[in-house]
Parts: sequence; structure tokens; C-alpha cells
Amino acid sequence: MSANLSLKSFAPLLLSKTPLIDLRAPVEFSQGALPNATNLPILNNQERAQVGTCYQHQGQAAAITLGEKLVSGGVLQERLDGWCQFIKSNPNTLLYCFRGGLRSLKSQEFLAAVNVETTIIEGGYKRVRNYLLEQLESLGGQERLLVLAGETGSDKTGIINSLIDSLDIIDLEGLAAHRGSAFGATGEERPTQINFEHALTMELLQLQAERKSTFTLIEDESQRIGNCSLNSSFYQNKQNSPTFRLTIPLEERVYYTRTLYVESWWNRLVQESGEDDIYQRFLQHFQAPLDRIKKRLGGAKHQEAVKLLQVAVEQQRAGGSFLAHDGWINLLLADYYDPLYRKTIEQKRVVGQGDRQEFLSFVKSWHPKD
Repeated sequence: MSANLSLKSFAPLLLSKTPLIDLRAPVEFSQGALPNATNLPILNNQERAQVGTCYQHQGQAAAITLGEKLVSGGVLQERLDGWCQFIKSNPNTLLYCFRGGLRSLKSQEFLAAVNVETTIIEGGYKRVRNYLLEQLESLGGQERLLVLAGETGSDKTGIINSLIDSLDIIDLEGLAAHRGSAFGATGEERPTQINFEHALTMELLQLQAERKSTFTLIEDESQRIGNCSLNSSFYQNKQNSPTFRLTIPLEERVYYTRTLYVESWWNRLVQESGEDDIYQRFLQHFQAPLDRIKKRLGGAKHQEAVKLLQVAVEQQRAGGSFLAHDGWINLLLADYYDPLYRKTIEQKRVVGQGDRQEFLSFVKSWHPKD
């Protein structure tokens, strides 16, 4: 049957992690999907393209006939096996395609023929996607936020995540799988913009359903985080929200940056790489973002930073120590990131400042003003 779900029912359905089968082709799924969805398409990419071309030139009836021909016999059996196996493991599964139309109805019909009853999300992906966007726009602009700001290398993300048991938090860098700077790639698969928006909306919906605190703690991020962008209502809300200014000495930030970015990336390469010499890959991983900010850093500073990086990699190769990396990291923080930060912090509504311990004391008793 088709489920004509009310808009209000979408939130509990998604928050309860109801399993979903996304019947769209992989090329559609890869651009973005609903939370908790697994892609088990009725038409693969090639078949979808064939049916689409047929529809354009010969009309709907011919396209339906072609689709039924393509998905028949062994192909149909293979897809039925996949759906049935998933539904057996996930009895509450719902089906959806783009608009809840023919692909959903045909899949439901095929399953009914083997005595498997299923429910379709009426309106499909498009309807739920629109709902999630509306919620993101509304809730993103209304959420009471406390913003943690601080120079690059202050371990803001680590501090925020250490408070997850006592405060409502949103880890924006975690959602984007990016640490928010030119060097912020984590090596993890990055979400599409659509999936990032859906993940952020789910965080906001979860906060509506269950609260730990009277505000939500987030890190001060640019509107763009890696490949993802914050929607305007959430970003403007963040910009206007009370901010705590974290003050960490430069030498501590250099140490933290080295351990988090340099040493952790090396350890990842050692585990993953099968090459005899991984030092060139290691060097390129850091030189590429340096090259991307060459204009903003300035030619002379860029040249100095690259030279310091190259020397550091050679010293690491010779002796196994990462300490020489402190040179180019220090330059980058002091001459590039810190000046950018000083410009942005002037525009913030700062309600407190201090080191890590001072922030942890501050946040225990702070409450937003109405």
C-alpha cells in the first residue's frame, strides 16, 4: 500500500531510523538520499537512461513496456532477491523512488506477487527532501546557539565533543567530514551537499525531540566547510549568536596541529599505502593546499613555507621525528590563519574568553538570554 504520511510524521519516522529502500538508480542515489536509506534500484543507470530516452521519443506507454522488458526474468529475480533479503532483515522497511510513482508501484507489485507486503512513501524522495529543507530553514534559524571560536589549532572540535554527554552539541566538521581549513581533509568519504543538509537537519530534529541543555554548542565555522555549505538561516544564526573566544598559546596550537594533522596523516598513510616510498605522497598531501593558498599567503611566505615543509619531510625521513614540521606550521598559523581569525572575531558577540579550563567552567553555568 501507499503511505500518505503527514508532514508531522516524517520526523519520528526518520528519527526512529526506519529502514528505507531507495529504488532510484545509483546515479541518483549518489547525489543524495534520505537518512537510513539503502540503494536497491529497480533500474540501474544504463536501464534508467534507456527508459528515459524511450519516454522522450515514444511516450510513457512505450517507456513502461521497455522498463518491464528490461526488468524481467533473471534480472527481476535478482532484484526481488535483494529486496526480499533486506525486508526480511528489516521488517518495517518503506519503499521510495523520486516522486513515489511508477518505480515504487512496480516494485511493490513485484513484491506482492511473492507475498511480500510493502509500504510506499507517497511523494517519494522529493516530498521528504522538501520537508527536510523546510525544517533546516526554520530550525536552523531558531536554534539557540553558543559558538566556540578560537585560532586554528585550538582543538575546538575536541573540546566540543568532550561535552557530548552533558550538553547539546552539533559537530559541523564531523558532519562535513572536513576540519574546516585548507588542510582539513580527513581522508574519509565526504558527504554530498544534499546528504550534509539532511544530516544537519536530523541533528536539529533530534534536538527538538530531546534536550540536554538550554542551548546548542557549535564551533565557529565558515559558511563553507570542505565541499559542504551551511544554509543561510543557520549560518546567519551562528553569526549573530553569543560567542566564547578560546585563547590558546601559539606553541600549544602548533603542537596540536602537528599531532592532529601531520602525525595522524602519516599513520594513516603507513597503514593504507602499499608503495615503497610514501614520503612523496606525504609531502604532496600538505604542499597541495599550500599551493592553493599561495596568492593569499603571498609569494615569499609561500616559498618559505614550502621549503620548511620539504626540509621537515627530509628530516623525518632521516630520523623519524616529526618535530621539524613545527616550522612551517608555525609560519602558517602566525602569518596566515591568525590574521584571518582576528578579522572575523571582531564581528562576533563575545560573551566570554579564556583557555580550555576557563571555557569548561564558563559553559557549566552559562544560559542564553531571552
